[in-house]
Amino acid sequence: MEAFRGRAYLAAIHEVVPELRAPSPARFACERLPELRAVVSIDERRHDGVYAWTDFVRRAGDVQEKALTGAQAAVSASISATFSTRSGSTARRRASCSPMAA
Repeated sequence: MEAFRGRAYLAAIHEVVPELRAPSPARFACERLPELRAVVSIDERRHDGVYAWTDFVRRAGDVQEKALTGAQAAVSASISATFSTRSGSTARRRASCSPMAA
């Protein structure tokens, strides 16, 4: 979603990840966030450097079985994380992701 209720989410992402300004969301290298592989939008409109949700889901069929098996082996039900956001309606907007110990 590009923006909602006066908040320009896409512009904020582009500030942090200027590499997304490329016209294609193909693999990119982000200096500030080296683990970032893709940005996906629930908005079906096309945005530079961002996958639309339907395109992202369609790409799931391109994953090779060996890569999927390896990813599945690397996680378990005892590995979890908490992702929380604050919209910014009463304070500065924030998002955080914290891994939780088993």
